[in-house]
Amino acid sequence: MVRRGKKRALIAVGHKILIASYFILQDKVAYKELGSEFIKNRNPDKKKKQTY
Repeated sequence: MVRRGKKRALIAVGHKILIASYFILQDKVAYKELGSEFIKNRNPDKKKKQTY
């Protein structure tokens, strides 16, 4: 994996926050934190493939 640098990473995170904010404001919905369980359970089939 290639490291791109701290500046590029900051821009990428800022971009994700900006996009999320845009859709929250556009759809007029409250922000909902999905939590760590969402991350753990989002792709169980992918984890099975990686273990083989």
